[in-house]
Amino acid sequence: MEISYSISEEFVYGYTSSIAKSMYSGYIITNTHTPETVSVNGTKTWIDDNNINNTRPENITVNLYADGTYLTSKVVSEFNGWAYSFNNLPKYKNGHEIVYTISEDAVFGYETEIIGYDIFNSFIPEIIEDEEVPLTPPPVEYTEEEIEEMIEDLLEEIIDEEVPLVDNPSTSDDAEETSFSAVSLIATAFVVLSVYVAVNYKKLFASKK
Repeated sequence: MEISYSISEEFVYGYTSSIAKSMYSGYIITNTHTPETVSVNGTKTWIDDNNINNTRPENITVNLYADGTYLTSKVVSEFNGWAYSFNNLPKYKNGHEIVYTISEDAVFGYETEIIGYDIFNSFIPEIIEDEEVPLTPPPVEYTEEEIEEMIEDLLEEIIDEEVPLVDNPSTSDDAEETSFSAVSLIATAFVVLSVYVAVNYKKLFASKK
């Protein structure tokens, strides 16, 4: 009986083997390499109290990098559940395993944090600083000489004030205006004098202690 011979090949990692028998060439072993692929998947999480301020954009842009070199981008929105996926990416290049990373285009009003391939966006409230408005105007400061001069001027006006004689002072407008003017001067003089006493309190009463 004629012996029938056959062959096989031990497993070669990363390759698939096929064996064919040729009438002229004998056995032919073909090894085919199928590159390993990986996927990069991630989700988008909004931290903004369920969009209470209606600040979320309609979509975002996720960028993919291979060993730091930009590859491609993908637009992500609520339509796809704020999730993304980059598929069929080669795992190796020249015998080196590729490191894939992502980034996100800046989203106005949000701060971005990336953990792995998941993206978290936290809303940043706008802080408006109110200008401080003084409740009362700053006090006017006078020197001792200025206060003494003001008192002298007011006293001279009171002394020089002339009250015109009228037939019926009780009903005359002139009498009322003159009386009002004199009273105003006296009141003003009293206020200025009070300020003077307040400013020079220690000097005025030091000898009485």
